[in-house]
Amino acid sequence: MKAFGFMILTALFLLGFSAHAAQIREYEKGYEIDELRVVMTGNSSRVIVRECDSCPDVTLRITQATRVFKGEQEIPLQHLIRYRGQAGVVFQDHQTDEVTRIRIY
Repeated sequence: MKAFGFMILTALFLLGFSAHAAQIREYEKGYEIDELRVVMTGNSSRVIVRECDSCPDVTLRITQATRVFKGEQEIPLQHLIRYRGQAGVVFQDHQTDEVTRIRIY
């Protein structure tokens, strides 16, 4: 009887865990880039990405909250233009068109 009770409790735990795991939320969308395409002007900065080679360009906004990394080292946002043309990953806030971070390889 104890073994049966243990099996019931285990099944209920696993069902509860799988229901909880089904509620995964995506916070960022990543774009792998072969060549960083960035436009930085006085009031607006943008990065141009695409999901695939034949997909249309997507323009994302760079904000003061955007963080930039060269490898593991964080670099100032205003130095981003120096890395134009390099490969990396651009991460977008899933609910907006804002770039959360850029990692340059």
